[in-house]
Order: sequence, then C-alpha cells, then structure tokens
Amino acid sequence: MSASTALTWWDAELHRIRAAVIRAENGGDTAVREELARALAIAEQQGSGTFRRRAAADLDAMHAVVKRWGRNDSSDGSPELLPLPDADAR
Repeated sequence: MSASTALTWWDAELHRIRAAVIRAENGGDTAVREELARALAIAEQQGSGTFRRRAAADLDAMHAVVKRWGRNDSSDGSPELLPLPDADAR
C-alpha cells in the first residue's frame, strides 16, 4: 500500500509490526529477525530515530531472551528464541 501511494514514512513501523504478528502467530524467528532488520534499515535510511529505537528495542528484547536462556538449538544454527513474556505477567 505504501508503495502505491508514495507515503512511505510508516514503512519501518509496518515492518516492526509485521515482525510482531509473525511472532504472535508462532512464525519462524528468522522471519521475525528479518522484518526487524528491515525496519531498522528503513528507519535509518529515513532518519527516523523514533522508529529506529522501536525496532532496535524489539530486536534487543529478542536477544535478551536468548542470553537469558542460552538456547541455540535451531536447525539453521541461529539461536532459537523463546516467546517474550506477556506485559501483564511482568
């Protein structure tokens, strides 16, 4: 949609949200990381510090889970990430 309207300033945030949807639907961690990396790249290209920080925070949260639990048992050698705890459980 953003490509057809030339309104691309939300693209970074859309990729970050897509990553959250993939994760919520138990999609692959690689796909989640790819979407977050794409969100970061777009935000940096557009000079959007807010969207860059949001994507970076989500990516950092994923890596924190790996560091905490020390999991590395996915078939492609990348860390297998555990679901993030619900906000209500914190």
